[in-house]
Amino acid sequence: ESSTIDVELPSHDWDAAVQIEELSNSVVLQNRPVVTREYDQNEVGRLALRRTPPSRGRIRVVSIEGFDDCACGGTHVRATGEVGSIHIGRWERRRKQTRVEFLCGWRALRDHRAMNLTCQRLGLRLSTGLEELPDAVERLLRAEDAARRRVKDLQERLVTLEVPRLAGEAETVGGLRVISRLLEGYNAANMRYMTHRLTQQPGVVALLGVTDPSPQVCFARSQDVDIDMAQLLRDAAGQYGGRGGGQPHVAQGGGMSAGDLPLVLREARERVAAGG
Repeated sequence: ESSTIDVELPSHDWDAAVQIEELSNSVVLQNRPVVTREYDQNEVGRLALRRTPPSRGRIRVVSIEGFDDCACGGTHVRATGEVGSIHIGRWERRRKQTRVEFLCGWRALRDHRAMNLTCQRLGLRLSTGLEELPDAVERLLRAEDAARRRVKDLQERLVTLEVPRLAGEAETVGGLRVISRLLEGYNAANMRYMTHRLTQQPGVVALLGVTDPSPQVCFARSQDVDIDMAQLLRDAAGQYGGRGGGQPHVAQGGGMSAGDLPLVLREARERVAAGG
């Protein structure tokens, strides 16, 4: 478990953190005595306190020999060496102050050990030394980003080819051309694009479903088709725990299980056949 302290710093960065760690651990290693003493108001004025308390009585001051004086009523170590090593983990702005999170003693050691083990494992996995690990991770991220862009480009090309195929497989239902499919290997964005493209022709109803990133359906119709897609979605998906919404010409929803997706699509098709 880490400790935190709120300090009045306009900003904080790793250079400042390193300087603070160096100074703090230097005082710890010097094992300076820590003593407490009570002072009256006149005596306190001669001390270099960071903040003078508003108390009117005697004031308890904790002093690190030759380093710091602090008005405090809490429990303290007898010497700085009892604190153990100090490590700053992170910090964040909180209102007008900076909250610094740090670890001391065995906690700092265990944290360092865990971080070192993680770095060692990453280095072995990436076949690189610890010094080269940041560059290796950066190269890996760049390669992944390029691969993602390539996959997206190929998928968009595939989607463009898939639309005419789906249109050619449309069945005539109640005088309308209906495309009802559970799409494999496509995501929700692809599904929305396909329904948009398919319904550019007159007399078309597109009822599509996907499981990526979660089970979802998208219902759309051509402008000349008089069926409320938002209502159709609520009627077809609602009985399977689905929900969603949209406009009369296009609606999208989810909430149903992957196993119920074919049932939702079948229910929607039957309702279209019955006139919506």
